[in-house]
Amino acid sequence: MKILITGSRGFIGKNLITRLNEMDEHSVITYNRGDDPESLTYLIEQCDAIVHLAGEMRPSDNNELFTANVGLTEKICSIIKNSTNKKILLLASTIQADQDNAYGLSKLQAEQTVVKLSNQTGTQVIIYRLPHVFGRWGKPNYNSVIATFCHNISRGIPIKINDPDAIIKPVYIDDVVSEILKAISSPRNGISWGKVSPQYEITIGELANLIKGFKKSSSILIHDRLGADLNSALYLTYISYLETDNF
Repeated sequence: MKILITGSRGFIGKNLITRLNEMDEHSVITYNRGDDPESLTYLIEQCDAIVHLAGEMRPSDNNELFTANVGLTEKICSIIKNSTNKKILLLASTIQADQDNAYGLSKLQAEQTVVKLSNQTGTQVIIYRLPHVFGRWGKPNYNSVIATFCHNISRGIPIKINDPDAIIKPVYIDDVVSEILKAISSPRNGISWGKVSPQYEITIGELANLIKGFKKSSSILIHDRLGADLNSALYLTYISYLETDNF
């Protein structure tokens, strides 16, 4: 397949492209903020699938949310609608799409746009309402609390915890990437709603203690058995934030 990835420089995009570059059967083209808008039609005509990751999460002006999250989605759908070739469109949305905030509402409107496209044209559309995604290359103080904790604790920077008993339900970036690749490799008509698994559950207090334990283990040279679950994924995430001199 030839796969167009929007937002390829972002957290999920970088991980997805890294995985695709390890595979021989797919080729990748990208569209990012700052690219020529006139090139988008040509890029979509060339591809078999579009993985639409581009968007805005925390702008200075809420109007930017709708420009980035809805406007670009509408343009992509318009081009697909006028294309002579069938496409697969995968939209990365958020669990906040059912909440009454500007970010969630902009993502909900993007979902409605791709659903309308599928209803009108039969285009295969896959929507993922992603929860808390963590892993290497997440931006601290932006993508996730896990990214912030790993970055700060590895550097000896204090972390702030308002409610240690608050629960988050994260998914690991490698599982997200695997799910995306599986979804676009399964041809079907109409709309489907994807889900990433496993989805973990941990309190903020437990999370902080685990990551502090990873830092301590590097000095005492003893580490608890990691297994193949959340602890392992968190440890792999933590070491990706170590500065070169401390690795």
